[in-house]
Amino acid sequence: MKERKKKVRTKQLHIQLTETEYREINSHQEKTTCQNRSDYVRRVLLKKPVTLNYRNQSLDEILEEMIRLKTALQAIGDNFNQAVRQLHTLDTTPEVRTWLLLNENRLASLLRTTEEIKVRMNQIYERWSQK
Repeated sequence: MKERKKKVRTKQLHIQLTETEYREINSHQEKTTCQNRSDYVRRVLLKKPVTLNYRNQSLDEILEEMIRLKTALQAIGDNFNQAVRQLHTLDTTPEVRTWLLLNENRLASLLRTTEEIKVRMNQIYERWSQK
């Protein structure tokens, strides 16, 4: 297999820019796959292709919403596991009855939140599938 020889860049090109020009170049570079400004400027000056990153705004919004829903589901699962662990430590019927009474609100909240997540996911699905 041939070894690639790394190009050593020994020549420098210095230019003066206004603050506006500098920000504009940085703004353009951030929208590309170029890792740094010098790579971006070199490609533009040498008329080499520059690959742009395109972001789908609606997809970004859906991903953010799904992350929030995932976090909410994780919290529900954690709360449920804690409650079940506590239930397993109980020995007598009166302790279980007390546990059930104390956790009745927790269960109602868990079911409400789960239903809200289900409704929101259906809304997202309906909106996305129409596009």
